[in-house]
Amino acid sequence: MRHAPLLRRVRSGRGVVLTPAKLNLFLEVHSRRGDGFHELETLMVPLLWWDRIRVSIRDGGTTEPDRLVVRGIAVPTGSSNLIRRAADALRRHHPVPPLDIELDKRIPIEAGLGGGSGNAAGTLVLLDELFDLSLP
Repeated sequence: MRHAPLLRRVRSGRGVVLTPAKLNLFLEVHSRRGDGFHELETLMVPLLWWDRIRVSIRDGGTTEPDRLVVRGIAVPTGSSNLIRRAADALRRHHPVPPLDIELDKRIPIEAGLGGGSGNAAGTLVLLDELFDLSLP
């Protein structure tokens, strides 16, 4: 399945993605796999509630870290931020230059609505398309 639930737009070094909130109607945790993660069975529905992430490639060949600006609901912007962690994880496998990232945060944090994990996933989808990485 390709990344259908995310609304996104990418062009010439810039991109935008909308990441929906979701609600788990059912979640069952099964046995632990060999990689340490658990098998899951879930039924979730997207909600009509979005965060917006804008990414642009930083000009000038700088080696400074990514710049992350948050508007709306306050979230940490340091190394614990899942957007930053997603970009850093991708960078360990692909040459991704420093980025300017803007998050318009509307989904409440720690509310069980998948805002943080959705932001991380949306960041990966956006960077995949921005840099034509063909991630699985």
